[in-house]
Amino acid sequence: MQDPDAESIVGIFNQVHPPTAVQHCAGIWLTAPAQEGCLPELVVSKGTLLEVYTASCAGADVKLMLIASLTLPGLVESLACIPYRYRGRGRDSILLSFREAKASVLCWDATSAGLVTSSLHYFEADEAMRGGRAAFTRGPLAAGDPLGRCGAVVVYDNKLAVLPAMVPELLELDEAAGLAGAGRVPEAGTVGNSYVDDLGSALDIQEVKAATFLHGYSEPVLLVLHEPRPSWSGALRDGRDTCVASALSLSLARRTHACIWSAPGLPTDARGLAAVPSGGALVLCRDGVVFVAQGQSLALLTNPRGRPGPAPPPLVFDHTGTQPPGNTAAAYARAHLQPHPATLATMLSTSPAAPGLDVECDTGALGWLTASTAFLSVKTGQLVMLRLERTGGAVNSITMTLAGASPPATCLASVGPSLLFLGSALGDSLLVRAEAAAAAADAHSVSMGGQGGAPSPHSNPELSGGEDEEHILERDGGEGPGGAAQPMEVDGQSAAPASAGAPASADDEEDEAMRLYGMSLGQEDGAGASRAAEPMRYALSVLDALINVGPIHSITMADVPGERPFLLTCSGSEKTGALCMMRPSVTPTVITRVPLPGVLGLWAVWCAKSEAADGKAPASAPQPHHSYLVMSFKDGTKLLATGDELREATDVVEFAVDTRTLAAGSMAGGRLLLQVFPQGLRTLRGTEMLVDHWAADLARGAGVDPVDPGVSVLAAHITDTAALVRLSCGALALLRLDPDSLALAPVRLGAAQGGRDDLSQPDGSGPLTLIGSSAVTAACLASLPAAGSTLQRAIVALCREGGALEVYDADTWELVLREEDFVRGKAVLGAGLPPSSSSRAPPHPPIKATEVLIAAPTSLAALRPDLRDAARPSAVAPSQHPYLLALLSDGTLLAYRAFWTGGQLRFKRLLLDVPPCLPPCPGLPDGPLPPRLTFFQGMGEDLACSGFLLAGAKPLLLVASRNTLVPHPFGLGQHLPLAAFTPFHNVNCPFGFVASAPDVARSQGGLHIGQLPPRTRLDGPWARQKIALRATPLQATFYPEASLIGLLVCRHAPYTPAMPEEDGSEPHAAYSYALADAAAAAAGPAALVHEVRLLEPGSWDALWRHALLPGERALVIRTVRLREARTGATVPFLAVGAGFLAGEDYPCGGRVLLCEIRRGAGGRWQSRMAYAREFKAAVCALDVVEGGLLVATGNRLELCLLLSSAGSEDAAPGAEPRPTLYKLQRCAFYDGPVLITSLQVIKKFILLADILLGLSFLTYSTETRQFVLLSKDAARVQPAATALLVSGKRLHLVMAGLDGTLRMLGYDPTHANSWKGQRLVHRASLHTGEVMAFMAQVDLAALRAGALPSPAPTWGVLVASASGAVGLVVGPSWDGADAPHCPPASLARALACAGPAPAGLNAVAWRRRGRPDGATMLDCGLLATWTALDLAARERVASDLCVDPGALHASLAALHQACRLD
Repeated sequence: MQDPDAESIVGIFNQVHPPTAVQHCAGIWLTAPAQEGCLPELVVSKGTLLEVYTASCAGADVKLMLIASLTLPGLVESLACIPYRYRGRGRDSILLSFREAKASVLCWDATSAGLVTSSLHYFEADEAMRGGRAAFTRGPLAAGDPLGRCGAVVVYDNKLAVLPAMVPELLELDEAAGLAGAGRVPEAGTVGNSYVDDLGSALDIQEVKAATFLHGYSEPVLLVLHEPRPSWSGALRDGRDTCVASALSLSLARRTHACIWSAPGLPTDARGLAAVPSGGALVLCRDGVVFVAQGQSLALLTNPRGRPGPAPPPLVFDHTGTQPPGNTAAAYARAHLQPHPATLATMLSTSPAAPGLDVECDTGALGWLTASTAFLSVKTGQLVMLRLERTGGAVNSITMTLAGASPPATCLASVGPSLLFLGSALGDSLLVRAEAAAAAADAHSVSMGGQGGAPSPHSNPELSGGEDEEHILERDGGEGPGGAAQPMEVDGQSAAPASAGAPASADDEEDEAMRLYGMSLGQEDGAGASRAAEPMRYALSVLDALINVGPIHSITMADVPGERPFLLTCSGSEKTGALCMMRPSVTPTVITRVPLPGVLGLWAVWCAKSEAADGKAPASAPQPHHSYLVMSFKDGTKLLATGDELREATDVVEFAVDTRTLAAGSMAGGRLLLQVFPQGLRTLRGTEMLVDHWAADLARGAGVDPVDPGVSVLAAHITDTAALVRLSCGALALLRLDPDSLALAPVRLGAAQGGRDDLSQPDGSGPLTLIGSSAVTAACLASLPAAGSTLQRAIVALCREGGALEVYDADTWELVLREEDFVRGKAVLGAGLPPSSSSRAPPHPPIKATEVLIAAPTSLAALRPDLRDAARPSAVAPSQHPYLLALLSDGTLLAYRAFWTGGQLRFKRLLLDVPPCLPPCPGLPDGPLPPRLTFFQGMGEDLACSGFLLAGAKPLLLVASRNTLVPHPFGLGQHLPLAAFTPFHNVNCPFGFVASAPDVARSQGGLHIGQLPPRTRLDGPWARQKIALRATPLQATFYPEASLIGLLVCRHAPYTPAMPEEDGSEPHAAYSYALADAAAAAAGPAALVHEVRLLEPGSWDALWRHALLPGERALVIRTVRLREARTGATVPFLAVGAGFLAGEDYPCGGRVLLCEIRRGAGGRWQSRMAYAREFKAAVCALDVVEGGLLVATGNRLELCLLLSSAGSEDAAPGAEPRPTLYKLQRCAFYDGPVLITSLQVIKKFILLADILLGLSFLTYSTETRQFVLLSKDAARVQPAATALLVSGKRLHLVMAGLDGTLRMLGYDPTHANSWKGQRLVHRASLHTGEVMAFMAQVDLAALRAGALPSPAPTWGVLVASASGAVGLVVGPSWDGADAPHCPPASLARALACAGPAPAGLNAVAWRRRGRPDGATMLDCGLLATWTALDLAARERVASDLCVDPGALHASLAALHQACRLD
């Protein structure tokens, strides 16, 4: 066996974009006990990401705020809540399950404001539990008892693992009184020793489909949905009611489980269970829902196709020969389209039907609003309201009405009495308010945002996404009038006609940017519906949305001239389908560039109209234009007046212009201007100077004796009412503004406060100064809300030479917080924490904080009244808590978020995906310089945001969103360094910025006046812009010759008859073909049509569309450059591969279509279908080898050469020339194993992926025109996607398997395990936990636009998953001298042990699942652990690895930077 420590790094994987699709959610009382008037937290799982949100209420506006997140190594299979109600003060816990049989219990830690693992349960040790099976189709199912008595996890299909809760009152422990008296009763739910019971041997339960705990029982009762005799769609006549719901009473003391009741005869297609709060459960089936309880069952039909019709007569052929058998079979198929009565579920087929409903409920998600009212989201996106009517405790009727539509939800959760969260994996997830109101019996209207409006004639409101990701509640028949719609009411007793496949009107193609937010879901009253005396109605409105870019069907890179390259993804389905344009960095729009080199600092200031020399905006404007732009140079200062144009104003305003400026700002609401320079401060009123405060006077007033004549100001921080100045003698001076006299005077202390005797003068009087034994290296002024209050109090934060952080109340000078080892990067700062085990030895070299800044973004709605839709669901959610940012001398950026626990202020470190070292801007002079950190608010004209910008060699934009900071590299020009930055609001540049690039930027240096990119969301990991298609995007490709996007889409369109079949065809084939055509005709306007579109980036208009034949499916689109066989000329095409499938009895065919793109009249690009050729199987993949078109059709690989004939040569004089005629001619073929799913080509080498038998590596010989098999993968792993990766001189074959493992293989005949080249060598692997369904090779040099670090890989492979996650696979780019200073396996183990294990999972062991041949792929997620460690933990890791900490940090930083896209 190869020693793992001797391994070398073959490949590197980095998740560059986290998952965004919500798979599971639950409302949990996680941070505080359940109490009246409060809302529970929302826990969501997005693939391998677990997030906790709290609903923040500001009046009627409710936003989701992120309070904790956890990146897991594995995929969360299920999520449940374990309540805990001990003496009314317990908090709930989270139960997670992972494959194959693991469970983790998480609870909230108030001291660190994060999730901690309470217990980990592992059930994989006993191999006998598998029953001899190697894999299971279903993951473990987790459920929690409503009363918190236990949790349960169903593993291996029929093994029940029970997790009893440790509650003294329920378990009746003898030491319960002692625990309670000692105060050692846990505050959150915990579980004890788990045990496992085999349901198969005890109760003959073989395959559990779903499980949930029931309400209202004295003991925990688990309801399991199982199938004793599994059936399938082809055997429904033999068994159609094969599912059973069994209620198991769990005796935790005896560890026995008895079946107390069961409900047999449930439909075979039953899949879901939902416990009813008032007792019983709902079973979700394809054609309806079934209510089951002890001694009762009730069903409701929701699909008209579930009602049986007459049985079709036997098919009889005419043997006389007058009617061909094929024609008879086709006529029989069209006449008997309805399913056979013997295949329909007995219970549903005889139950009453919901009027007007046509939905399938088997894959729906259900959430309860009240004990008897729920909302069900089905797979077509319709939202159905369900109500149970009870009489005497028993349910006597089920009512279901169509409430509206939304993105198809995968889970629903109640987040309070009137709040529902709709988690979606196909679209954006929504927070919806459902308000009960008494309405008129027949009244129903739609108003415009509460301002009145015309009634809407439509009947089904729907939520959809627009180009700027706006969320609109609209109607299936089209949108209502423009503007935001009024709340609409849903009658719980009414039933309105609705169709699952209602056609979309022409209004669906409107520009969705014109529609506003706030429209409500509703349902018209049914004319003939029965009504109660006082019907309950629900007005549903969307409050917030979590943006989702998944599922990603394809990803491609587009390099449009004049723009930075971007990534284009196809995501969503049907009306949620969209193209998503994403960039790893923010590329602002530069309005103008002023060649003014040498600018070191920038400040845009404004003053009131009466004070400004040429103010253009009235003083009453909510956000007036800036009046002056202050620019600091090495030896002077200049001013520009900002009006319609920038004008020199240095001689007009009495600023100190013969020295550099360190800070400038407006005070007293713009009535006063303050300039800070090395010699002191100057205040101005309008353009006239008021008074100067010299640095020597400030030092003398600070108690410095004697005063050095050379004392100067090093830095300053200015607010509207005060200024904090840091002097070179190590002292601080605080000056406050008198609002009446506008005088700026030093603050004097009263009595000395305890604990700060080293911070002020001994007598505690005189001008305020903090002159402790260690000098102050950074300081700032800020405002923090008091604990449990909205009142703000001013604070002063300072950092000392020894690395300590101190926070004082600016009014009383009470010490609020002191942290000795602040520069070490602790996870939590605050008093009352357990003592740190870190070493107190100072770091070498010494590290100090050079800048510190505390700020809290305010509400955008209050800051920017110009934004009418600042409170819309897709607007950037504000942040409530202040942030603390500190820049260290070694280039490290520390970011913290404030929180309060037990009345104490603490700060929690934010783990930002930023480079470990952020150096300053090159070429700056010596001496004091303006700060690099700039706080901004409301920047951006249409999608405003707030946050911070860090200037330097690698500018960084930190956007504040949902109580966290989202980092974006700020790519100004060709990744220019920034010396200075300031927000700038001007008539020609509203809500923009001004940035200064240094002289080292050569021709791109100077001032850049610009704005954030329009219609671009910055509150996510990448800058992104969604382009709504209202169709399902399948695949996209970039056509560089015309800078256009070729796109395959699938959409609903009116039915088009299929091409008629020839007479005399085989009866089975004719029956299958006619049945497919009849099904499309029955769908009517909802029939699916595949088409090819040609889009123009920027406007995203469809320049050309081409619909495929009825029943034909588009499978692949590629940009190809084919060589004409006779002339050798290269001709570019858009090549499309399609397939035709009309049932299992009809032969599958395929076509290749070549689209030619040329400029037409007026210079616009035009396209035509140049050629189409049929094949005997579906065309699944296309590529080019040696100038010929490589076609994968079925299991055959064919090479076709391009032939052409110039039609214009024979045209008559003056006549329009005929287009060139093209033809494909087969010249070579290769027969693969089963079905070829993908092709990858480099030069003459071909990587072929088979759906069952893995990879094959071929080469093409131009001399013999033959394909030669070089090697293949003997492991026979089923591939989901493949790609080729060039790393130096090596070629890697990258494959993503259906088992969730990434593999890197290679062709090496000299390797001992290659069987002389017949077998592909496994070089590296990594288990990601989820299937990566798409891969694409990407040019990193082009995407980074010349910002490649050295050394760095130039090529990479992007991998995308259905959850929206994007990963990057690269090869090592270093030589032996630059490689990491320790073996990768040892490094991974050390980093995994250094930090807390997420959910108790071993990240190293998880990544090594399915690891063949001892190969290693390094996971950059473990490298992120290094940046999260404090200095002491880093030193321990380096010591364990026997390497120097500095050298290890430098190598890991270079490795982390090489694996990024920005």
